[in-house]
Amino acid sequence: AGGSLVVYLYHQDKPKRYGEDLPFATVRPGGTYLVEQRVRMNTPNQRDGRLDMWIDGEHKLSRCDIRFRGAVDRDAPLWRGRAYQRVKDATNMTDRYDALRALVAARSPLADKALAHLYERFRDEPLVIDKWFALQAMAPEATDGTPGKVLGRVRALMQHPDFSMKNPNRARSLLFALCAGNPAAFHRSDAAGYVFWAEQLLDLDALNPQLAARFARTMDRWRVLAEPYRRASREATDPVPARPDLSNDVREIVGCALEGA
Repeated sequence: AGGSLVVYLYHQDKPKRYGEDLPFATVRPGGTYLVEQRVRMNTPNQRDGRLDMWIDGEHKLSRCDIRFRGAVDRDAPLWRGRAYQRVKDATNMTDRYDALRALVAARSPLADKALAHLYERFRDEPLVIDKWFALQAMAPEATDGTPGKVLGRVRALMQHPDFSMKNPNRARSLLFALCAGNPAAFHRSDAAGYVFWAEQLLDLDALNPQLAARFARTMDRWRVLAEPYRRASREATDPVPARPDLSNDVREIVGCALEGA
């Protein structure tokens, strides 16, 4: 007997009030599987959105008639202004952070002003500043054909006076957020994301081997990547175990990932 994997999908034409179940594979209980998903947003109010699902590299589902969003919101500038105002005057951090996240996700021109406001107001609150760093590291990559804007921003944030690799929470908020939480910005065909990972892994290992060992696991499944990412990630990972001063934990994790490749 097996279990059914289902995508629970919300879209404009869902048959019921709630989301629609889309079964796409049957799997063995207790098994380990790599599930991959790709979503392409539709043209506003057109049924040309796409959803694809893979199991262990095998294409299992393809829908290319989805209307995720309806007509263009002509009040879009209005919601951005309201979101910025919410960042400034919300009475709780949940509303404030969600408004800021919406501006960052929409690549709004108001996002930088909102980020600056949050920082100035809560610069003495470490947990808030951790989230402030993480939000920027997990920002969507630009769609104007210019790669690397998020990675460039992360490198700049590493020079921020409130960032320190010696602070484990701060390192997680920036490095882990990019490398483990932002695949579009991290997995680049030019290998810049993987080179960044290797550089920061070695620096982190010299300061905190336990944290570095967890960071190393970001790349322990590099084999499942498609080309050219697989080759690029391997080239960035190969030199790491050769470092003579590498901690035993990091050497073991990276060595096991490369073993048999």
